[in-house]
Amino acid sequence: MVVTRDALAFILALFVSELHNVEQRAITKRDIINPASCGFPNLPRTRRLIPQTTSRIIGGIETEPFIWPWMTYIEIIDGLFCSGFCGGSLISPQWVLTAAHCVYTSGLRHCPYRKRLPTEFTVHFAVHDVQNKLLNPGYANRTVAEIIDHPQFSRDRFTDYLRNDLALLRLSSPVTYSQDIGPICLPADTEIVDDRTKCKVAGWGDTIGDPAIFQSSRKLQEVDLDYMSTPACRTSSWYSFPITDDMICATAKNKDTCGGDSGGPLACNFTVNGREVWRQVGIVSFGSSYCGNNVHYPGVYTNLGKYYDWIRDTTNLALDCAKFGCEQYCSQLDRRYDPTCLCMEGYVLDQNGRNCTDINECGVNNGGCEDVCINEEGGYRCACFPSRVLSNDGLRCADNITIHCPSPPKPQNGNVTCKENPPFTPGAICDQECLPGFESTDDPVLECNEHGIWEQGTISCRDKNECLVYNGGCDQDCFNTIGGVECGCLATGFTLQPDGKTCKDTEPPYFSQCPSEITARASAGEKEAVVDLSNNVAYADNVNARLISGTRPGPRTFEIGVHVVTFIVTDDSGNTAQCNVTVVIQDKEKPTIRNCPGPITKQVEQGRKVLVTWNDLGISDNSGHFSIVDNIPDGQLFPVGVYWARFTVTDGSGNTNTCSFRVKVKHRNHASCPELRSPANGKIECSYWGFRKYCYFHCNSGYTSPVVGQFFVCSPQGDWKPSTSIPDCT
Repeated sequence: MVVTRDALAFILALFVSELHNVEQRAITKRDIINPASCGFPNLPRTRRLIPQTTSRIIGGIETEPFIWPWMTYIEIIDGLFCSGFCGGSLISPQWVLTAAHCVYTSGLRHCPYRKRLPTEFTVHFAVHDVQNKLLNPGYANRTVAEIIDHPQFSRDRFTDYLRNDLALLRLSSPVTYSQDIGPICLPADTEIVDDRTKCKVAGWGDTIGDPAIFQSSRKLQEVDLDYMSTPACRTSSWYSFPITDDMICATAKNKDTCGGDSGGPLACNFTVNGREVWRQVGIVSFGSSYCGNNVHYPGVYTNLGKYYDWIRDTTNLALDCAKFGCEQYCSQLDRRYDPTCLCMEGYVLDQNGRNCTDINECGVNNGGCEDVCINEEGGYRCACFPSRVLSNDGLRCADNITIHCPSPPKPQNGNVTCKENPPFTPGAICDQECLPGFESTDDPVLECNEHGIWEQGTISCRDKNECLVYNGGCDQDCFNTIGGVECGCLATGFTLQPDGKTCKDTEPPYFSQCPSEITARASAGEKEAVVDLSNNVAYADNVNARLISGTRPGPRTFEIGVHVVTFIVTDDSGNTAQCNVTVVIQDKEKPTIRNCPGPITKQVEQGRKVLVTWNDLGISDNSGHFSIVDNIPDGQLFPVGVYWARFTVTDGSGNTNTCSFRVKVKHRNHASCPELRSPANGKIECSYWGFRKYCYFHCNSGYTSPVVGQFFVCSPQGDWKPSTSIPDCT
């Protein structure tokens, strides 16, 4: 049985709402995903408002109070039978992420299925003990102004099988970030999480794991689970329904989420710019009703990486370089994250993160100049008092009537080459050029004049946008950087190759339907059956997949027995997937015996056997293969007695049929004839031949008879043939 992770039992309205006045502030569009402001836990503090206990989620422990500042307790008040609670995560000051099934009623008795109203929700922040929320001075709560569930959310109300299970709650007013309240980062790419990576999930849900008993936790629990990617979950889980791309899993022995944990975040730890940051990769969705009882029934989570664009577009909380407003340079290597503004050398980024202010190098140690420091946009230069000239190092001044120009200044992001070696006398020429990736429209020639000053001035090298020409040589996405270009692959399943430009599809196709076994019965009277695989085998890919091995799915004839059909599909990049389907054609039809004889009776002489025959039994089987076992005597010779002749016919599938008939053999009853009179002057000699008695007579020497040499036979009627008397010999 599969159940959602919301409360398995009806929750009475036992919750008291503690309303606080909270400070409001304006929403900034950087709050949702900026790694510098999301995903940081509230590290353990010396204060302990609530002592830690050993209460468990399913195999978990009580959390350090308020350590996860994004964790929200979503209270649902809807009468006696429809109230409940879910978990959620704060992703910006006015948006909370939860499971879509949390915003619908259960549809059970006394609670008809419907979408809930925003007025039924209260979201609590900085909560550890749900019955003592006010113990934390940082506690806050908000009502809900709007509920937006994913437009493709679906739920099978009989099996609780969920698809696209996520929803956004827009709060009535923003919350203020504090030590105990802060957002979690959304995932950059779920595929960067390796299978079996330890991730955390927290909630106030069931701690028993028995569907007959529901016991939620007062205090927030957490548990470490092993992350399972979509392919890994699809391979190892025993669920009867498909694990689709919008799902990931997590499991550990005797550890799991359970009823009441729905909507809570599955978070994994990443290192960003040398700091550990927590990103939410999943939302608690559904799983086995016996939570944590079997690792082959892992908890199923909404795969959050598949919905980043929908969250961004729905909340309107992310920007691109065109709209971000950087004064000088803008970098956005991943469009799913806010841009970062950069400044040229000699400038510093303002606190607003967008504008650049010139650095006054002269303000520190006079810029290193001996006499005069002159600040310029993006740099500075040294000058000398009257009657002094600048030395070649560009810093010191000397009393020298010989006019020399200092070493020519090196342009920012460029180089300078001179036609003569220093010292540079008036008339010396130097050429300036920009580094690769930069360009300038200024006059690149410097000339030393009679006053020891380089004329024309230093050129300005500006970043060249290589992405405007042939997409910077990038296969897919091109990101202009200072002095260069970086390529990226934003198409799902593509990975940037070592050449730094080419994107290759590395995501193999998969079989969304691949039954391990299909069983069918042979047609009546036939040794085969037609099985249509088109409704049982299906495959897909992020780009394009085609069948390269195995019969194309469709109707196919199989003989009785076991057959393994292998399907191999590939995409344009050579990634492959294989599906092995065992087709079992069962033979349930027993062999046929058309001519089973009736009882047979034979007679035989005493001490002898009789040959018993019968017509062909007419044995056949739809498979064409069978064996016969009988108890017939050798040569079909039966002695006197009553026998049950039995023929047992068995086909290759073990189906049997039997023909039995009685064979009775009895002694033959001979006819009795009167004794023949011996002839005068002669003698009779008698014997048996077959079943009859016969006699032969002959005359004494010197005598004869007209019938000498004739046989007399006892007939079945009891008289002698051809005569009942023998004439005398004369």
